[in-house]
Amino acid sequence: HPFTRTHPHWYTRRADGSIYYAVPDRTEFAGFDFADRALRRTLIDSMRGWIERFGFDGLRFDDSDITPCDFLDEIRTALAAVRPDIALVSQSYDEFHHLAACDLTYEGGTREMLRRCAHGAADGAAFARYWNESTYSFPRGALRMRWLEDKEQGRASAFLGRAAHRPAAAVLLAMDGVPHILMGQEFNERTWTGWQVLFDGWRLDWDAFDAAAYAHYQTLIGLRRRHAALRRGATTFLDGVPAGAVGFVRSHEDERIVVLANLAAAPRAFDAALAHVRPLYASGWEGESATLAPHGWLIGTPDA
Repeated sequence: HPFTRTHPHWYTRRADGSIYYAVPDRTEFAGFDFADRALRRTLIDSMRGWIERFGFDGLRFDDSDITPCDFLDEIRTALAAVRPDIALVSQSYDEFHHLAACDLTYEGGTREMLRRCAHGAADGAAFARYWNESTYSFPRGALRMRWLEDKEQGRASAFLGRAAHRPAAAVLLAMDGVPHILMGQEFNERTWTGWQVLFDGWRLDWDAFDAAAYAHYQTLIGLRRRHAALRRGATTFLDGVPAGAVGFVRSHEDERIVVLANLAAAPRAFDAALAHVRPLYASGWEGESATLAPHGWLIGTPDA
């Protein structure tokens, strides 16, 4: 960047004077020295300019775990004066970013827990324990951005197994927080391996378009839009959910929605009381036996 020549004092440096970035495997990046007040003013002025000129309604801060919290607070104050409803997304797992600065932080552990379920290494209780541990260390009401794919990772189908992708997507779109969908994830694009491909002329492989996966995401997004419980409801995990499966209830006002997903390659039986759930969207659900077929899911409402 030209600033490395015109404002070299704005960058972090090693003892030998070379510029460095405080994240591993980022040799092509230059790190800012946020202690410099003039640098902070310049960055904030740039952000204000983007909002005023282009009408941006949100900004995402990359690697924001190395950005001082007090600077994030400054950014929020300055940008809210221009656009009070500005949304700020922190690519970090830092609870403190929710105190005053950011609206969303990343949450990637759901992806790993779903992989463990898909491989029989975790059951519904383990998934619930993870959710509790990753939720209650954050301020009440903090929004987490949950994802199966992001710029640092390869495709969900490669990570989870292609058959497990669809039940995993059902879990993602029915969970609390804000679901993140990476470009191409919704139609099972296969060539993305991480952000580095963007420097090599990468393009989405539209020839690999999976119409069934696309329709699945459309249906899940539609359900989330129509049912407030899936967007802002409380989450209660079900007891006795077998290995390879996930089960929870989303509740908001007088609406309750049951979510079950089987990420395993064999059928899974659930509590007999769930036989009375009326499906809103399901695949492989046998109501009489409360059983999900391999890689099946159920999103539905309990009988009154």
